[in-house]
Amino acid sequence: YRGPYPNSEPETRAVINFVQTFKPIITFSYHWLASMTCDSFLCGPSYDDTSERHRIFCELARPYSNAFRRAAGAEIWTGRMVHPLCSNGGFSEWGYHHGYYAIDLEAAYFGGSSDSFKISETDKTDFETLTECIRLHKAGIVATLENLAQI
Repeated sequence: YRGPYPNSEPETRAVINFVQTFKPIITFSYHWLASMTCDSFLCGPSYDDTSERHRIFCELARPYSNAFRRAAGAEIWTGRMVHPLCSNGGFSEWGYHHGYYAIDLEAAYFGGSSDSFKISETDKTDFETLTECIRLHKAGIVATLENLAQI
């Protein structure tokens, strides 16, 4: 539920307050049932993938994707990093307009298959699949943090 107007919901205000207070370099928001997403980076319609911000975002996000895919035993994706498939009003769109690298992760799996996570489409996620998803995202998060430590 998005609420009756922008930033109307308490959880939305809490996230915005957190981001404005701590100013993270990059945020990843998991948008799927049980947070069982792949490494698909989605943004709002305003995102400009020809900009310098996009180039920097790719430098920040590429280690996440590479580590996620290595952990999954999948081919490293060298195609387009960010896909403008989110609607207006989401966190990634808000982040873009406020100078943050905010990105949504969804179940789509560009350059591969997400068949193992299909169970989450019907909200019948099992413990083994959820554990595997956590393992893959942990690899991505660790790689991102290691990359940030070198910047």
